[in-house]
Amino acid sequence: MRLFLAIPLSAEVDDHVKKLQAKLSQKIFRIPAGAEHLTIKFLSEVAEDKVDAIKAAMETINAEEFELSLSATSAFPNWHDPRVIWVGVTPEEPVRTLQKKVEAALADLFPKDDKFHPHITLARVKDTVDQATVKLIKELTVEPITFNAEKLVLYSSTLTRTGAKHTAMAEIPLR
Repeated sequence: MRLFLAIPLSAEVDDHVKKLQAKLSQKIFRIPAGAEHLTIKFLSEVAEDKVDAIKAAMETINAEEFELSLSATSAFPNWHDPRVIWVGVTPEEPVRTLQKKVEAALADLFPKDDKFHPHITLARVKDTVDQATVKLIKELTVEPITFNAEKLVLYSSTLTRTGAKHTAMAEIPLR
């Protein structure tokens, strides 16, 4: 099964993300409604017999709740050839701290992710995007909505023709 650990978004942030997505070109594959989140660690394909070990490792994570705000849009790998359109969060440091704690808890189960960058994915780009579309994306107005990171959730992700469907499998509160 395909698994990842993430912070769920508040309803207000989720609504704003949907409004941003609605402004994107039809050529860009928008993330399905309800699938938005702030990924902390993507675990990839995982054998079912590893799930209990992941849940046990999650219980060892001692992290505090923190506050985040949405920031500007950006793209991976860059604006010249965007493949993923995303919204950043500020401050990044508490997210990075949580990610390091997750990495430490899962060190015996999964390789370390050295390329982590806190973000909320808006869309994936399948084809080449013209510069007019890139300009539109860059100019999207992201409201600096504040939300609390209150829990860490283990999700399973099932890929479908219309996008990924996520199911919560376990969660821990951030204290």
